[in-house]
Amino acid sequence: MVPSINQPVTVSVTPQDPQGVVSCELWWSVNSGAFSHATMTAKGDGRYEGTIPAAAAGKIVQFYVKATDSLGATAAFPAAGPDSGALYMVADGQAQPTLGHNFRLIFTPANWALLRAVTNLMSNATLPCTLIYNEQRPYYDIRALLKGSQSGRPADPRPSFNVKFQPDDRFRGVHPVLLMDCSGPPGTANHQQEILAHHMLLHAGGIPGMQPDLGWLIPPFQTNTGPAFVIPRHEDEFIETAFDNGGDGAEWSFELIYTPTTTNSAGYKLPNPQILLGVDLQDLGDLLCFHQ
Repeated sequence: MVPSINQPVTVSVTPQDPQGVVSCELWWSVNSGAFSHATMTAKGDGRYEGTIPAAAAGKIVQFYVKATDSLGATAAFPAAGPDSGALYMVADGQAQPTLGHNFRLIFTPANWALLRAVTNLMSNATLPCTLIYNEQRPYYDIRALLKGSQSGRPADPRPSFNVKFQPDDRFRGVHPVLLMDCSGPPGTANHQQEILAHHMLLHAGGIPGMQPDLGWLIPPFQTNTGPAFVIPRHEDEFIETAFDNGGDGAEWSFELIYTPTTTNSAGYKLPNPQILLGVDLQDLGDLLCFHQ
């Protein structure tokens, strides 16, 4: 799942179609470059194989397969083809297996730049990606967005992520969403204090709390690699497990209101500076939310 330097990669699929599959093509792109493709070889048991050429350390490869049936109809997997998120990254020496669980989160360079663009930092839109867990288990064609405040999202090396898994392939078969939090006061490494707070809650008489863990997060570029606080979403685990029938009924989200006060030359809002308004928990009526 994380090939060595200059190691070719074999991709295999087992396509099915009522009219019969007559051919398969393997498509790939290196570091958001133009796509190349090659005909895959039928292996006799319904399986097709193709090979992606070797690449240098740290290169990010996106790939998908396109199949054609006897009537000429085609389909891709993942379904979005060139806009999907099946990726791998050539080994770059960033993994730290002795430090605990490793999470290699892979975006194409183009989508990574889009995710980090100053006018897009606060967007709730997700982008396609792949998560490689412990350098062995892939979660292909998932979606992710940045998480955290508008103050933390622009600052390296502390990007945090909200990662959404495919409904038929949840993380460890359980979690539909995983939060990877690298945030903390600038200039400090405070991820461990979150774990300390968790243990304090447990030893203070079983006060309900989340079940966090520490992991080693490897986003696409080395400036962002480091420890992360890994945790399910509050609504996916905490409410339901801490209280009997805790997930029943309405759930309310308490938010601060951020109003950006500046734009760039094209008129797009910039996340900072902003007016920050805190209000008590109350019904504000029907609101319209706009996201760039």
